[in-house]
Amino acid sequence: MDQFMTSSSYVADLLIPVILCILLIFLIVFVYRLCVLVKRFEKTIDKAEHSIDLVDKSIEKLQAPLSTAVKLSETVDKVHDAGVVAFKQSRDYLVKNSKAIKDKLSSMSFKKNKKAETQVGDIRDELKNNKEV
Repeated sequence: MDQFMTSSSYVADLLIPVILCILLIFLIVFVYRLCVLVKRFEKTIDKAEHSIDLVDKSIEKLQAPLSTAVKLSETVDKVHDAGVVAFKQSRDYLVKNSKAIKDKLSSMSFKKNKKAETQVGDIRDELKNNKEV
């Protein structure tokens, strides 16, 4: 058993520097790749900042037309509300004064009928006079 320990100690003394060299190489490769990743990340962040700046400029350009659309929408809403109010007031007026309106329309109709009858009578008289001549 003593001999096993001695031989394993000898093997360990030989393998430890080799394993440490391999680990050191892996560590160097890892740090290199980490540096490359950080550089790529910085470039990506720069591109993202540039894109965000472009988006900000585009939003500023779109702000004026959007403001105009909002104002137009508010105007359309006001016109619609005014139309609704006018219709309600007209309806209320017609309901309150329906009898007076009906009387006025029938009297106008009666006058038109009388006027039409008078004109028809005058035309008949003229035709009779023309036939007699």
